[in-house]
Amino acid sequence: MKNCIFKLFISFFWAGFLFAQPKKTNFRSPLNIPLELAANFGEIRPDHFHMGVDFKTNGKEGLPIFSIENGFVSRVKISPDGYGKSVYIDHPNGITSVYAHCSILKGKIDSLIKVIQTQQENFEVDIYFRADDLPIKRGQLIALSGNTGHSFAPHLHFELRDTETEDALNPLSYGFDLADHRAPTINAMKVYALSKEGYLLPGKSKKIPVQRVGKNYTVSNNLISIPAEFCSLEGGIGFAFETSDQLDGASNNCGIYQSKLFVDGKEFFSQRMDRISFDHTRYVNDHVDYRAYADKGQEFQKSFRTKHNPLGIYPLDKSGILKVKPGDRNSITFLVNDEKGNSSTLSFDLKIEKGTINSALQTFDSKKFFLPDSAYEFQNENMAIAADKFTFYQPLRHSILITNSISMSDAREPVQLPLKVRMKIPENAIRNTYYFIASTNSRGKESSIDAMTNAGWINGEKKSMGKYNLRIDSIPPSVSPRNFSIANCKGKNQLSWSVREFQTELFDYDIYIDGAWYVLEFERKGNYLIFSKPANIKGKHTVQLTVTDSCGNKTDWKEVLDF
Repeated sequence: MKNCIFKLFISFFWAGFLFAQPKKTNFRSPLNIPLELAANFGEIRPDHFHMGVDFKTNGKEGLPIFSIENGFVSRVKISPDGYGKSVYIDHPNGITSVYAHCSILKGKIDSLIKVIQTQQENFEVDIYFRADDLPIKRGQLIALSGNTGHSFAPHLHFELRDTETEDALNPLSYGFDLADHRAPTINAMKVYALSKEGYLLPGKSKKIPVQRVGKNYTVSNNLISIPAEFCSLEGGIGFAFETSDQLDGASNNCGIYQSKLFVDGKEFFSQRMDRISFDHTRYVNDHVDYRAYADKGQEFQKSFRTKHNPLGIYPLDKSGILKVKPGDRNSITFLVNDEKGNSSTLSFDLKIEKGTINSALQTFDSKKFFLPDSAYEFQNENMAIAADKFTFYQPLRHSILITNSISMSDAREPVQLPLKVRMKIPENAIRNTYYFIASTNSRGKESSIDAMTNAGWINGEKKSMGKYNLRIDSIPPSVSPRNFSIANCKGKNQLSWSVREFQTELFDYDIYIDGAWYVLEFERKGNYLIFSKPANIKGKHTVQLTVTDSCGNKTDWKEVLDF
């Protein structure tokens, strides 16, 4: 018996160790400081996996960023959202590197982008380049680190992608050296009753505390006892584990690289964060216990999958649904390891109590639930809402009401695909009145959705359940100086204005100096506009800002400023 356990432990160790071997590349570091992670690949985030790594930049902006290998700049995207100022470099080995949240672009990259921005009269650009447009050498300076876009502290978000498929790849598998001698932690686990499709049966889950014993983990008395009512005629049970990892020299928690579930000594289910498709990243909502994550911030990652989950992070072609019956007893071991092979295990016996199987909640009635594999459309003469197949991850209680607004299910429930909403503009609408569709989130706050008007109808899409209303936006944005006064702005290399949009979204923003267009940046998370003054602008000049929201309401701010 001891020999079998020893062999099983050795197989666990080598399974984790072999998968963690770095791939052979000649990549250098993108930074000239020791690499330290703020976040790693595959971490759980709202509606997505973290598709790269976040390198710390000593808490400040302006650190030089270098190309990790020879190649060419294939794309530059500038946006007040998402990755902010970002550079994409294609390399000869079929990998693309991505450098995001930059503060400033450098060299020919910066010069060319400024020309394009001026030609298009737009700060926001997304430009693809040919191989001979912007060649790059290994170690060439391409940008400075920053905090632009959807970033809330200075850092470098760094990605590797398969150039052909654009799948995100785990950068830590490609030779970037970070000290790590710390094994992942296992904080808690849950057991669920499941349908044959892997859907969670309502009210049938049990959270189990976990104890650390030495270097590994167990549960009280090494035994978990589950009621017979968790048993299913067609389904089974599944496990989820709350785990985290830390690297040397950093206190922040990172995500896990790999886990495996063994039942009676045989590998039953596994996950490994090597590659994630951007098309599938939103399926993180199905990979975790969503309600535990959204409501309590608990990251229980499932060691099973639903029938429609297409994520490629599961090496075994198995569902992870364990078929059990009253009176069964199984030996369970959960293994989790990082890229360096540091591992932790949780072992226990699973006992199914004796009793009668209750088949009342084994299936989901299509008259009572929205089902993932079905499409839906509801409408009256003025409004309509539709959901395509595979919009839902789990069956949802049927709830739909269309009157003078649309209410579909609960705004807290996630969806994979956007709901399609149509609303008719009133026939007696006042000319030049701007209508929009407002979505109400789980906190009761309204926001406009992306929509277009056609033949008296507004057609929009939003990846959100909940309530939709037809609203009117008649208020233009407000603009006011933020870091200067009109009477005196001499010596200012940057001017900024606070901008506020009351009902919809800021759509367009431009600055003109004596009638000539210049680049005006928008910092959405702070709601302010930034103008970096060229050195040749001195003395008095007429400055005009034109700011427009998504409904077409426009504000002009115009003053003579003495630079």
